Amino acid sequence: MKTINKLNSGRTYLILSLALVAVTLYSFSASSEEAPVPPVVAAPVAPPAPPLDPEMVAATIGATSIKVKDIDADMKRSPQTANMLTMIKDPAMLLSFRKRVLDNMINRQLLLADAKAQKATVEPAAFEQVIAGIEGRAGGKDKFLEQLKAMGLTYDQFKKDVESELLINSYVQGTLLKDTKVSEADMKKAFDQNPAPYAQPEGVHVRHILIKLDQGASEADATKAKEQIEKIYADTTKPGADFGEIAKQTSQCPSAPKGGDLGFISKGQTVAPFEEAAWALKANEISKPVQSQFGYHIIKMEERRAAQPASFDTAKPQIEQQLMGQKQNEAIQAKIDALRSAAKVEIKI
Repeated sequence: MKTINKLNSGRTYLILSLALVAVTLYSFSASSEEAPVPPVVAAPVAPPAPPLDPEMVAATIGATSIKVKDIDADMKRSPQTANMLTMIKDPAMLLSFRKRVLDNMINRQLLLADAKAQKATVEPAAFEQVIAGIEGRAGGKDKFLEQLKAMGLTYDQFKKDVESELLINSYVQGTLLKDTKVSEADMKKAFDQNPAPYAQPEGVHVRHILIKLDQGASEADATKAKEQIEKIYADTTKPGADFGEIAKQTSQCPSAPKGGDLGFISKGQTVAPFEEAAWALKANEISKPVQSQFGYHIIKMEERRAAQPASFDTAKPQIEQQLMGQKQNEAIQAKIDALRSAAKVEIKI
């Protein structure tokens, strides 16, 4: 579903894109006078592939085997991939998805083995901090244990997984990428070749409060949402009201902890009703409730920013980040390719 603000995204999810190609066969019959219109013949439908045996070896890394059941177990460690495992019914689609997960598993195993060989370490305090953060975001350790149980994982398995990921990260950052740099000349070249993306469009800095209302909601739910937003609007327009604090307490958007702050938005980045209302406001003005497909919004415009042409000085931090990301990805991929070659990886599905 499209977000309220295309820039406002809490997570990035793995999406499997499949292109389905239809093949039409034509049969032609010859005639000495005139060729008839060729009839359309339906392509033969191949029987569905049988499901994979969980005990089947999907890949080997030297003398180590990864079975289909190991891939499925890995997929269940993430709610997103676990959902895909249950939702995908087509065997070909499921095979493609499993192969993506398998590829990631192989890369992680190779990097982990190399990290241990290179004596990479994880500080105990950093490890405990990550564990505490994960549990806190889940609503506490007890709730997190319930989530682990639902995924078929033990607490010890979870901690081992976290330790492995931190070890890989320590190795990647401290060994593979420690000498990665981007030169001023590289940044200037990238800017000169394509300056357009670094121009600053006209924008408005906005905050908002959202009361969600799903499409197709009942009349009772719609009435309740409208009453909520109207009460909140009345509160935000009282003398001395702090819009940001009210947003923290009432908004149902992920931006609530930041006081509803969406930062600067340009035209085309938000859904039409939101954009129309936001761009009609003056600085420090608050809109009346606005309805979109996400529910009801109250928008406050903080300031307006004029369009600015591209400038290397202002674009440099963004270019450096982009080029650094490219170089880091290339360094990691080169290492993975070398490890896979040395380990004699063989994919069997």
